[in-house]
Amino acid sequence: MAVEEVAARVLAILTRAESLFSADAAGAEVPPSPVGAAAQTARAIAARTAEMSGVTVRGHREMITAGADRLERASDADDRLAENLRSSAQLHDAGRSQAAALRAAAADVPGQLQPWSQLPAAEIAGLQALRTQLAGMQHLLARHSAAGARAAAEISTLRYRPAGRQL
Repeated sequence: MAVEEVAARVLAILTRAESLFSADAAGAEVPPSPVGAAAQTARAIAARTAEMSGVTVRGHREMITAGADRLERASDADDRLAENLRSSAQLHDAGRSQAAALRAAAADVPGQLQPWSQLPAAEIAGLQALRTQLAGMQHLLARHSAAGARAAAEISTLRYRPAGRQL
């Protein structure tokens, strides 16, 4: 089998692998969470009732303070989720450019070997270069798979409710 045929197969494999990174994640901006502002508003309302007295006012203040605590927990979870999504998008974008570079390098191999195509050493060098590109893509996919698993584990630890409370 000629190096050109092997290169065509390798290029097809690398193109399929590159397609895993094809969607542009840069446009997926996460808007800031309004929940933090709601928690501040609740705390401000509770502060206004600090000088008032009575059972109703105290109950209202406790309810507002508890609500603010829950809102702050939810805001913290939102912020952690947004940061996780941002870093995942950056990693995805970097992976896309690395995958494109690996595919482009493999596509260049036959042209680079053309002047020496009649030499057996050129065939061996071409096959080694193609193998290097395949190994690079395997390594890239393994890194991104592991990063995806870590991101999923981090997201699963987000708590929007106090521990032990169910809907």
